[in-house]
Amino acid sequence: MVGGIAGFWGALIEGPRLGRFDHNGRPVALRGHSATLVVLGSFMLWFGWYGFNPGSFVSIAKSYGPIGSPIHGQWSAVARAAVTTTLAGSTAALTTLFGKRLQTGHWNVVDVCNGLLGGFAAITAGCAVVEPWAAVLCGFVAAWVLIGFNLMAARFRFDDPLEAAQLHGGCGAWVFSSRRCSLRMSS
Repeated sequence: MVGGIAGFWGALIEGPRLGRFDHNGRPVALRGHSATLVVLGSFMLWFGWYGFNPGSFVSIAKSYGPIGSPIHGQWSAVARAAVTTTLAGSTAALTTLFGKRLQTGHWNVVDVCNGLLGGFAAITAGCAVVEPWAAVLCGFVAAWVLIGFNLMAARFRFDDPLEAAQLHGGCGAWVFSSRRCSLRMSS
């Protein structure tokens, strides 16, 4: 959320880029980005997120759940963090792909990459304690939060070139507003 707040204030202070909005205030798509480099950068961030979420634990061998539990198995905290990170990010990417397709009428790989990062931002805080099914739900909701915040940003003529406020601020904040988010409670 710190990145989202910093991105919000930076974009607000700097103002919109030249040519981002027409004289009527409608958003104009800017040229000059490389979708190939966006995808490459997203893959690099995806790989790095596995070092961040699962790699933040002191002990790799810590068991989760009671021994012999048929429901939860013997997941370690590291494995759970990796699985929930993958599920939330992938679900958010696919949901953003189809959600933006319904909204705009065309496919856009950059939207998929932003959805992926939004899912990662949403799951990071609770990646080791959220159930896998809840990680899918977390990614699904994060995608719609991202789409909604992008619509609001366009409506209010807010231009954040990296969508940091929407990605890290919006997708990270919705988890705090949800109640319990299906946390796994160990006894």
